[in-house]
Amino acid sequence: MTFRRFIELLVRISLGLIGWMFLMTFVDYTMQTIWIYTSSVSCFFIFCTLIYFYALNTSKSDQLFSFNNVVSASFLIKMIMSIGLLMLYQKIVKPIGNSYILHFIIVYLVYTAFEVFFLTKLAKSSE
Repeated sequence: MTFRRFIELLVRISLGLIGWMFLMTFVDYTMQTIWIYTSSVSCFFIFCTLIYFYALNTSKSDQLFSFNNVVSASFLIKMIMSIGLLMLYQKIVKPIGNSYILHFIIVYLVYTAFEVFFLTKLAKSSE
C-alpha cells in the first residue's frame, strides 16, 4: 500500500467519522459528543499514521517475526492509549452519563478495522 493511498483512505475514514459526529449531534446535541469524536479521531489519525510508517519500515526487514511484533505492539499501545484517552476525557470534560463510551467504541472499531486492512496490505507487499 502506497503512502498516498493510505493517506487518502485515512482522510476519508476520518471525514466520514466527523460527518457521523454531526449526525449524532442532531440526535443528541451536547458538547461532550463533539469532544469525544474530535479527540478520538485526532488520536487515532496520528496513531494510524505512526503505525503505518513503523510497519512499512518493518515490512522491509529481513527478520521473520518483526512484522508480527508490530501488530502486537500496535494492539497493546492502542489499548493503553484508549484507556488513557477515556480517563483524560472523563477528568477534563466530566461527561454526564456514559453515552460517550459508545461513541468512542464506534471510532475505535472503525480505526481498528482500517488498521487491520492496511497492515494486511503491508504484510502482503513484503512477501
